Amino acid sequence: MDLIVLSASVVTQDRLANGAVTEYQLADKAATTSKLADEAVTAEKLAGGSVTTAKLADGAVTANKLSDQAVSTDKLADAAVTTDKLADEAVTTSAIADEAITTGKLSGESVTTGKLANKAVTTDKLAHGAITTVTLADEAITTDKLANKAVTTAKLADEAVTTNKLADEAVTAAILADGAVTTAKLANDSVSFEKLSGEVKDLLAQLREPIEEQPLPAPLPAPALDPEGFELQESSVTAKHIAERSIGSAQLSFLPVAASLPGVSLLFGSAAYAFQGAAESIRLTVGFSEPFADLSYVLVAMCDHPSCFCYLRDKKPGEAELEIVRTRLGPEPSGWIQWIAVGAKAAQ
Repeated sequence: MDLIVLSASVVTQDRLANGAVTEYQLADKAATTSKLADEAVTAEKLAGGSVTTAKLADGAVTANKLSDQAVSTDKLADAAVTTDKLADEAVTTSAIADEAITTGKLSGESVTTGKLANKAVTTDKLAHGAITTVTLADEAITTDKLANKAVTTAKLADEAVTTNKLADEAVTAAILADGAVTTAKLANDSVSFEKLSGEVKDLLAQLREPIEEQPLPAPLPAPALDPEGFELQESSVTAKHIAERSIGSAQLSFLPVAASLPGVSLLFGSAAYAFQGAAESIRLTVGFSEPFADLSYVLVAMCDHPSCFCYLRDKKPGEAELEIVRTRLGPEPSGWIQWIAVGAKAAQ
């Protein structure tokens, strides 16, 4: 059988039966883009891995084209995950790199007490003047926290410096106010001779000078008796020359012995005294067994110690006040005051 040879372009489209052109009739690469109908290439026509990046149109891969968890870390471009892409509370502790939270990332007052680790607030984290009175715990300021000379006068409460707070010999002469050292503050025997002023030393020197003894008067010559008549000299009649009860009240011109007269009171007595410390004088009150009529009575008193004398300070009908003065700062004198008082009796 002889083959029939067809001339070029003899088989036209209308000469082909439907389905007559199979894959065997198509030459390699014969099905070009223009030969494919719209949407002719379905999923099953695509070979595995045949859709490369270049085959995808920009924006062709939408959300519903991505399978769950298809976008891995290496598929994300740098800085691709912006704030609006993050769900609320999506950034957990494990997602935050160490030291990633800087000061600018913290909102105001976001670091609360519970967020601070123990001992996290060091000295250099405290602002100047940040530690106020309410911040300090009671008794938090110990001795080693105080700088030298930090406690000024204004910081001390009244009467805060007690005796046991003073160091030995801390109270110097400049610290003492004028007149602050009273008699009660001086210990016994604390005022030595060296501490006395020149004026007092001169006075003591004068008191220590021996009193010049006065010569006794020459004895009176024996009276010359004249049988015809004689005149007694002064002081020639002594007690032994006077007979008992021979002198009456009419012969007396001084009051003490005249106390036997009606309306006159003669009182006497003694009272002990004793100096203590460096006191220059002490007061002593003498009470009467019966009061006088008024203040016109006379009182005489004397000390029995050579370095003391007394004088009358005040008197009342029932008592008198004496002041005893010492004349030297030697041992503390003591003794007795002897007194006599004479005056008009108070009406009974």
